[in-house]
Amino acid sequence: MSQQNETTRGSPNRTARWMRRAILFLLFLGAIIIANGVLVRQNASSEIQTWSAEQAIPVVTVVHPAASNGDNALTLPGNLQAYYAAPIYARVPGYVKAWTKDIGAHVRQGELLAEIDTPEVDQQIAQARADLANAEAAHKQSASTAGRWANLLKIGAVSQQDAEEKASDLEVKNALVN
Repeated sequence: MSQQNETTRGSPNRTARWMRRAILFLLFLGAIIIANGVLVRQNASSEIQTWSAEQAIPVVTVVHPAASNGDNALTLPGNLQAYYAAPIYARVPGYVKAWTKDIGAHVRQGELLAEIDTPEVDQQIAQARADLANAEAAHKQSASTAGRWANLLKIGAVSQQDAEEKASDLEVKNALVN
């Protein structure tokens, strides 16, 4: 029995010793990790201070002027543009028929400078006049037809709808003339 007491007593001492060693090992390992972190931060801090000190020193380039022979042209990057570009178009297409004043000559207000021949515009005017004459003739015919149909409607010879169609045709022809 005395041997069992000694072995049971020895076990707690061994466990306690093993626990102490494990705790000491973990504390030692933690101290190494903390020391390593501190050293890494100090190293980074000193590198940043060194870099900042180097960047704070201004770099100056010294140029010594020399005489030039004048053949060197100064070419600058860039281009010249107007703020606003206005396209200019002729109001009427045509040709200059007669020129009465030269460029730079003194002129007075209302004085004739040139005569312009405009065959395209003259053709458009002739076409518009022909279209107007055609529209006036159609209006005259539509007016007489609408009048006849209105008289026939009074005596009941035609339907109301037919008479209204002739009256609205007269309004269309009137709008065309206008």
